Amino acid sequence: MAKIWDILPPQKTTRKLKPQEKRERRANISWLFFLAVLTAFFIVFFGASKIPFSNESSPDKTSSPVISSPKVTVTPSNKTQTDITIKLLNGTGRVEETQKVRDLLKNAGFKLTVTENALNLYDQTLIYFQPAYENYANDLATVLKSYNAQTQKFTQDTPYDIVIVIGTK
Repeated sequence: MAKIWDILPPQKTTRKLKPQEKRERRANISWLFFLAVLTAFFIVFFGASKIPFSNESSPDKTSSPVISSPKVTVTPSNKTQTDITIKLLNGTGRVEETQKVRDLLKNAGFKLTVTENALNLYDQTLIYFQPAYENYANDLATVLKSYNAQTQKFTQDTPYDIVIVIGTK
């Protein structure tokens, strides 16, 4: 035999708040809102300048503060193919593509500085270069002609002379 509480849904019991409890609740919510606005203000106006905007990562990063120094530009005449800094990003999702491109570049006389996976998948192989290294970028595009590599100037500041993103086509 079924009990009444098995058939009927439980009744919701509501307790009415006393006026003092209502005032306390409103005061707590007001303080929380004030603190949230104050925190957002400090983050926007004081914390935004300290947030790094670069996705670059290097293994030798330390937690020491960044000290800005005058930018030293090295002309490509001072650097050879093995001296330029090249970052290779695999945007294909296939692990073996990194090794294939690394071997192609090594056979052509280039030395890779860093190899990583790209954050996204890419259709097109792109070679980004600093303006002073356009000739090297064109040489790399020739080496990577089977990947239909396109060259493009950097639009952001980066510690690398050339960044290659391997695409699927």
